[in-house]
Amino acid sequence: MTTSSAETAASSVLPQGQAPDVNRARVYGQTNAPVQTYQIVDTYSHDTNDYTEGLFIHDGYLYEATGEFGKSRLKKSNLTTGEVICESRLDVRYFGEGATAFEDKVYWLTYLSTICFVYRDDNLKLEASSAIQVRVGV
Repeated sequence: MTTSSAETAASSVLPQGQAPDVNRARVYGQTNAPVQTYQIVDTYSHDTNDYTEGLFIHDGYLYEATGEFGKSRLKKSNLTTGEVICESRLDVRYFGEGATAFEDKVYWLTYLSTICFVYRDDNLKLEASSAIQVRVGV
């Protein structure tokens, strides 16, 4: 198995906190894009069996949406301790994708079935679901 130069650059740069030399020209033939650096300030344990599809902070809590048929779940965790406060699971026929919060709701999209599930952000209780239209290349 061979490793690409981009993979080598990314893997060698992660521990030191330096961003790889990536620019728009390499991807789209455009001018250089600004590249940010980062600093790791803390680490938390994570269930490595989870296939993370969405990860965000909302109102001081960490939310994670995981994927795979039969394993998709939405978790709300204590940002400091990592303790799972509550979670919700999708039926086995759905593959959970990305999620986001807006006001007091969490919106969780699915793969292929194009359904959005809407949850209360405080307890992750399902409030609604709706088919969504997917547009490519908009």
